[in-house]
Amino acid sequence: RKTDPPASYQLKVDVTQPASERDRTVNTSERLLSEAISLESRATTDSRAEALAKYQEALLLTDRAGDLQLKAIVLNRIGRNFFSSGQYQKALDHHQQALQLARTASDHQTEATALTYIGDSYRLTTENEKAADTLIKAVQGWQSLQDRRGEWRALNILGRVYFQMGDQYRSISCFDQALQLSRTLSDKSQETETLGGMGLSYYTVGENEKAAEIWKQELALIRSGNLTSRESSVLGMLGAAHNALGNKEEALDYLGQAIKLARDRGDRADEASGLQTMGRVYRTLGEPKKSIEYLDQSLVVLKEVNNPPTNVARAHYNLGKAYIDLGEYEKAINYLNEALLVWQSRHDPINIASTIRELARAERGRGNLETALVQSESALNLIEWLRSSSGGSEARATYLSSVQDYFELKIDVLTRLHKLYPSKDYAAEALHTSERARARSLLEALAEAGVDIRRGVDPELLKRQQKIAEELSAKASEQARLAGVKTTPASVDQVNTEIKELSAQHERVEAEIRAGSPLYAQLKQPHPLSLAEIRQQVVDDQTLLLEYHLGLERSYLWAVTSKSIESYELPKREVIEAAARGVYETLTARNRRVKFETVQERRDRIAKADVNYPDAARALSRIVLEPVAAQLPNKRLLIVSDGALQYIPFAALPKPGSSSFEPLTVTNEVVSLPSASTLAVLRSEVAQRHSVSKTIAVIADPVFDENDQRVKDSVARSGRFVPEKVVATRRASFSKSEIQRSAGESGWDGEAVSMVRLPFTRREANAVAALVPAASRKLDLDFAANLSNATGSDLSQYRIVHFATHGFLNSRHPELSGLVLSLVDENGHERNGFLRAHEIYDLKFAAELVVLSGCRTGLGKEIRGEGLIGITRAFMHAGSERVMVSLWDVHDEATAELMTRFYTRLLGPQKVSPAAALRAAQVSMARDKRWSSPYYWAGFTLQGEPR
Repeated sequence: RKTDPPASYQLKVDVTQPASERDRTVNTSERLLSEAISLESRATTDSRAEALAKYQEALLLTDRAGDLQLKAIVLNRIGRNFFSSGQYQKALDHHQQALQLARTASDHQTEATALTYIGDSYRLTTENEKAADTLIKAVQGWQSLQDRRGEWRALNILGRVYFQMGDQYRSISCFDQALQLSRTLSDKSQETETLGGMGLSYYTVGENEKAAEIWKQELALIRSGNLTSRESSVLGMLGAAHNALGNKEEALDYLGQAIKLARDRGDRADEASGLQTMGRVYRTLGEPKKSIEYLDQSLVVLKEVNNPPTNVARAHYNLGKAYIDLGEYEKAINYLNEALLVWQSRHDPINIASTIRELARAERGRGNLETALVQSESALNLIEWLRSSSGGSEARATYLSSVQDYFELKIDVLTRLHKLYPSKDYAAEALHTSERARARSLLEALAEAGVDIRRGVDPELLKRQQKIAEELSAKASEQARLAGVKTTPASVDQVNTEIKELSAQHERVEAEIRAGSPLYAQLKQPHPLSLAEIRQQVVDDQTLLLEYHLGLERSYLWAVTSKSIESYELPKREVIEAAARGVYETLTARNRRVKFETVQERRDRIAKADVNYPDAARALSRIVLEPVAAQLPNKRLLIVSDGALQYIPFAALPKPGSSSFEPLTVTNEVVSLPSASTLAVLRSEVAQRHSVSKTIAVIADPVFDENDQRVKDSVARSGRFVPEKVVATRRASFSKSEIQRSAGESGWDGEAVSMVRLPFTRREANAVAALVPAASRKLDLDFAANLSNATGSDLSQYRIVHFATHGFLNSRHPELSGLVLSLVDENGHERNGFLRAHEIYDLKFAAELVVLSGCRTGLGKEIRGEGLIGITRAFMHAGSERVMVSLWDVHDEATAELMTRFYTRLLGPQKVSPAAALRAAQVSMARDKRWSSPYYWAGFTLQGEPR
């Protein structure tokens, strides 16, 4: 009920009459109802039984009084009593009776209560679809009543229902709405409950860092509000999250606290949970026997307290995994089958999938490879279904990353079968599984790019998306401003938290747009290619596809031509990535900054790295290229790499078996791809385009600072005075410290990065423009190299778009990575000059090639299975057929030289393909004494169309 406004009131009795028999009956019924509620709050078996007797007595009296409204209320209380004792069907029957009576009596509050409880009952009878439909009606009912507490309750339960359904995106969305309501209500108990559910959803999709962050918030609230009943449970979940993050010591510490607290409080259920998680940690530490000790202890406790079957099933599942590690496969299978029966009875797809995966591991251990193959595919099909309901592209990418072991298992089983039966199609199926495991979100995003999925979507939703995007950019700028001034850690943490929340909101609203888009619903989603489709759509007689998959125990390489497929077993991921890091460190020694290093020490260190590079490169080449050495000559190479190999320019690796150090680029064109399937989608999209009439748009040499001579010259012409230095208090919304901040988040050593002018970008731009008639080019320099021109629709008229400026990388929030354009105008006034990835996604190009001639433009956030998420993908989504990007901080003059040589071959009389032009430019640089170090010429790679 609404609260009356504060005021003075007078009460006046107009009519008095003696209480009727009905009045006394109603009064007695209400008294019994109150006594029953009080008894039930004690939460013991006896008190619930006493409460039920009083409820039933009250129910008879409501019948006698003919009070439908009160009867509905009592029926809801009886239903909740049955619910508390685990009798969910009886609960459901009583709530449904209450619902009908409430509707007859037009009691909307009791109707909403009944709908909420019906949804909760359906949840525990695993009728999830019915639960979701009912709870959505409950939420709407509470909203119409403007009852925030009721709305919170219904949303919180709905979040759990979606969690059970495996739809973690919707689950998180419900919990997020519930969280805002609980904070509006200032109810710490409700807030902690919601945070607990939200953390579990993030944990389930592999976002362990987010989960740990949320559970830490919950723990702080529990301790500040003295809500100790959940403390041991949350400590246990924090232990699980830190275990998943690889922080084993922190995990054991949290779990030790959880178990001790549970024992001190006599909470046997939380004790069992803590023991079970401790068992999981010891298993990941490679101690399966110790793991089994803890898991057996947890089973004993679970049976003593008559815990729900799901908790016992989880213990059986973890015991199965531990026995697999011990090689005791029969025991493992018995435990896993026990767990599977429970998950199947509850229609729990997440746990069904993981248990079938472990059964496949056990069968593989026993040598039953055909059975293991059937089971691994069954588990993968469930995973594919769960991924499809994971909401936005970032959520799907994160989910794919969290389930890579499913794909790895199937690839391993297929490879073992291929060794036994090489004439069968197991190698082809293994390659197809590798394609299923990689860059799926990019694949779907490229398919979406050809459709305006926003058409037909609720305009309010689009406005919300635009508002969140603007807030996100503004917060990124504030984060940058704080990085450049003295401030408190709390201020920085606050902005970081706001960016994380805005990024999550942006992802959710994008998913809502897709869900509400009529055109998206009609869009045919692309599928990962089979071997036959790769031969038909990707490779030709001049092309060799090399696809790598790095695994925990062993890695794999497939070499595919238009006529053959060969598969090879390589060392495990750890070995290959160590070799790759060694190569990358020697290549980029010039970019490393060592504190207190003298000039001579720096020279000596770089000289040593140059000497070490050939041996490091040969070692990596022996691992990743030697198996296919015989297939390399005269082939264009398409490289689909994985893990740390994504940072390596294969063009700079030596040809395997060569006595001299001759880089691969001397004999082969090399192009990188996120997946083979990506190229097929790119080609499909390009085939539908109209050709464009103009050749190249060049955006270069922006103005970053009001102290730039170009500002002074401009202002001098206008007669205005510009001070030599900026007043300390005068700061922009967009600051050059943004580059420092992004670099810091990307693993720099914290040294300040000055936003200096890049003088050779002008020489580069003029040299490129000189190759093209004026009517076919666009040249934006100085102040014209600004955000407005870089995002203008006229860029869609050009085959090539070339950016020569600073790039900045945010590896935590890749959507905030981008390019830096002019930060001031002709009058020295500051302007927004940051072109970020999330804005690039919405641009429309028709370019055959986009060149990002800046630092580390090819890097991004590495998500296992998806690859590097950054501005390369943003430009592909915007419509570029190819993107040329850098893998490290490139030298300004060397880059200008490389680009001049590249475009001379691309746009000059020879007019070769971009891949051939890059190869020729790199070979000529490698043979030039001044630029012979691969640091100067190997940093740029071509991604996308190879021809």
